[in-house]
Amino acid sequence: MIDQRLISYIESIQPTRSDIYKKLEKIADDDKIPIIVPEAGYFLQLICTILKPKRILEIGTAIGYSTLWFYDNTEAIIDTIEIDSERKQQAENLFKRLNKNERINFYLGDAIEVLPTFIGEKAYDLVFIDAAKGQYHKYFDLIEKITDKGAIVITDNVFFHGMVPGIEEPSKRLKPIVDKIDGYNKMLHNNDNWVTSFFTIGDGLAVSIKLN
Repeated sequence: MIDQRLISYIESIQPTRSDIYKKLEKIADDDKIPIIVPEAGYFLQLICTILKPKRILEIGTAIGYSTLWFYDNTEAIIDTIEIDSERKQQAENLFKRLNKNERINFYLGDAIEVLPTFIGEKAYDLVFIDAAKGQYHKYFDLIEKITDKGAIVITDNVFFHGMVPGIEEPSKRLKPIVDKIDGYNKMLHNNDNWVTSFFTIGDGLAVSIKLN
């Protein structure tokens, strides 16, 4: 949705990221694994620097790319959930290899089933949602029970390749997912317990701050 020339220009003036990030970006590109774009990583870095979270929840580990942004820019304990056993193992191996696994807890399973086990046990001040798009609303309902006032929830892919705002026409197969994401965005907009801003970073980011 954003001109590639602008993305290239921004990339040229961003802080230099280490080679491991670029290696993961290539792996994701080669294996068609969806991860956040580097601009979103720098945005997470900014949020982490300002918020200084103590406990982070990530829904959707994939190969650990966004997890690495969180690890390198906080001293937080990170709980990350991944439904795909192969990708979870890939991410775990990455952090062991980097000797960066002492603050990370990896959970295998559907977040809809894992999150209820956290209620009453854990509270997060930063949450990142980047998993099954059709489940965003259900994730958020559960997240409300494990966050306190001032917590921030960042949701990726809220524009879904330009289909949600109507820039691109969804296929018949994707239309139900697009409708669910649109409904999720409108829920965030109308939710009195949270204030949400939307950003044209990557595939769209929603940043929600808990008011009550």
